[in-house]
Amino acid sequence: MQTEDREDQDLGHHRYAVADGDVGKGLDERHGTALFHAASVSLLENEDLEIYGIFGVARYCTDPEESISILMDRFTKETDTIMRVAFIKLSAQVYSEFSYPDKSFLAALEEIAKDENNEDTVRKTARYVLRDIAERESTSKEHHETEDE
Repeated sequence: MQTEDREDQDLGHHRYAVADGDVGKGLDERHGTALFHAASVSLLENEDLEIYGIFGVARYCTDPEESISILMDRFTKETDTIMRVAFIKLSAQVYSEFSYPDKSFLAALEEIAKDENNEDTVRKTARYVLRDIAERESTSKEHHETEDE
């Protein structure tokens, strides 16, 4: 039995350029988001670039559980109020965009909203995010119920 000749099998003197182009194209198409997410996580370790990492973890999320976990873990270690608010809002964005079913994130937000050790702005943000998520979920549930009728 003889194999079928294919254009991509005969790399010849172009093997490096052809292979490099194919690999790059494949990475862009299949792994771009995952690569950006991984790069964003690594940025969290650099104080000067941390803000880019925070947004990247949320923007290029491939696994909502991992992204929320990373963001909320950083929240607990952060002392700057603005950064803590950003961690809450971006975690909520991931939660909402992926319709994340794990309600432990909501329980964590409730604790943040009640904890007197948190800054007033942080507690208010947590309450606002909880209310916003509840309204969205209620609206979504009502929408699905009307479609079923």
